[in-house]
Formats: sequence, structure tokens, C-alpha cells
Amino acid sequence: MLKQWKERLRLLSIMDGLVPRRLWLGGALLACLTVLMGMALLGLSGWFITATALAGLLPAVAQMFDVFMPSAGIRLLAVGRTGARYAERLVTHDATLAALDCFAGRRIALLVGGHDRGVDWSDFAAHMRHDAPATLITMGANGPRIHALLAPVAQEAGFTLIGVETLPEAMTAARGALGGEGVVLLSPGAPSFGQYKDYVARGRHFAELAGFDPDAITAIPGLGLA
Repeated sequence: MLKQWKERLRLLSIMDGLVPRRLWLGGALLACLTVLMGMALLGLSGWFITATALAGLLPAVAQMFDVFMPSAGIRLLAVGRTGARYAERLVTHDATLAALDCFAGRRIALLVGGHDRGVDWSDFAAHMRHDAPATLITMGANGPRIHALLAPVAQEAGFTLIGVETLPEAMTAARGALGGEGVVLLSPGAPSFGQYKDYVARGRHFAELAGFDPDAITAIPGLGLA
């Protein structure tokens, strides 16, 4: 457990050097807040439905049962979850764009996609119309959705768009597209759930695929773990 936390802290130090702390930290906090609000909403809704059903069995209890406070809580959590998810979308997309700015002027193969949270990528697609990398590779559960959104943008802006399923496939495609000259940037803008247990496992696999020792990733300048 201690080793895992040390690994997380080392990855955070890399991210801090590539992307402003307010972006990656804000995105992580908003993601946690969204999950917590969803759990609270599910629990409160389940309790409210059960309590209402039980109160209906006894007329005396039904008259005293307060339906307004739980209803207000459910609405507040629903609105809060939606707001947190929208804010997370803005922050994580800004983090991806900030990572691109770190390598301005160089040929970049950008790897995006992961767990599908239903986030809207329209703002990201709009930015790619005038500031896109040489190659953009979509992957993961939301990869096909991002790829479909970016397909007309790629034709208009003139960058290469490739769709794959897994990170190893994405690395192979990136190497082929860059031809040994450029930067492979992993800035997915999406959680690692599904294919990996967390961002640390994804980061270590990325380092390994890049030909580095995963245990020494902090010595790799500009690894692009965002």
C-alpha cells in the first residue's frame, strides 16, 4: 500500500511539471465530487422511496412524514452532480490542451480517450480546428464517440486521425505516424477505469510501452502522464 502511494506521488510530480496544478488537481477533485454526489443521490433516493412506501402503510405516520426535505436534497444532489460533471469536462479538456502547449512546435501524436463518462467533447473538437497535433489517436470506451466527432474536423484541419481500442495499439499507431521523430503524448482527458484499475497502472504501462523502466518513470522528462 505504501509503495502504491509513493508511486502516485511520483506521478503527480510529473504532472505538476507538465500541466498547471490547478487543472489536473481540479479535474481530479471534480471527478471525485461527481462520484460522491452520484452515490449520495442513489442512497438518498433509495431511502426516500422505501420510507415513503413504509409511511403509506400507517396513516398516522404518513401525516407526519416530511417529503419536502428529502425531495429538496435529491434535487440539490442531481443539480450538483450535473454541474460538477460539466466543470470537470472543462478542466480536464483544458489540461489536455495545456499539455499540448508544452510541446509547441514539435510533431505530436496525441493519445486521448478512456472510460466513457458521457462527457461532451465539442469544445475540444472546436479547438482542434485551429490548434491540432500532427496525429490524434482515440482509444478506450469513448474512443469511437470522440473519433466520430473529430472525423470531419480532421479532414478540415488536415491532421491524421486514428481510432484504436487499447493503449498498446495506440502506441503502435503513434510510432508509425511519427516515424521516429516527435512526441507521443498521453493526455487522455478521461479516467482509466475499464482497462486499468487506476491512472498509476495506465501510466506505468505507458512507460513500459515507450521502452522505459516503469519503476524509474520520474526520471523521464516530459513523459506526458496527464
